[in-house]
Amino acid sequence: MNSSNPQSTARILCVDDEPVGLTVRKLLLERRGYTVETASNGTTALDLFKTRPFDLVLLDFYMPAMNGAEVARAMRQIRPDARIVMLSAYVSLPEEALQHVNASLTKGIHPEVLLDSISQIISANRTGD
Repeated sequence: MNSSNPQSTARILCVDDEPVGLTVRKLLLERRGYTVETASNGTTALDLFKTRPFDLVLLDFYMPAMNGAEVARAMRQIRPDARIVMLSAYVSLPEEALQHVNASLTKGIHPEVLLDSISQIISANRTGD
């Protein structure tokens, strides 16, 4: 179902072990019209990802137990066409961490840059359908 407003029906999974950052991103995305679910670790994120459709996953890189690169790799095995954006406090990530993501953004970027990037990736995915 194509829409001129990608946010009107888009579902996003936000994954971050930092509760404050997760809450802020959830509120920001919901204010823009997205439907947002959250997970505080990779295992919970994968459980949600297996059972629900998401247009995009916003994934923190540095998490205990299972880092973002491991989660992204597992998500691609489940759904090869998944749209995944890696977030990190680090300016650069190891190349292997970026193999299974569509984009990488630095935490703390201006909210409009984050929202524009998400919108572009979702729109590109929908027009490619």
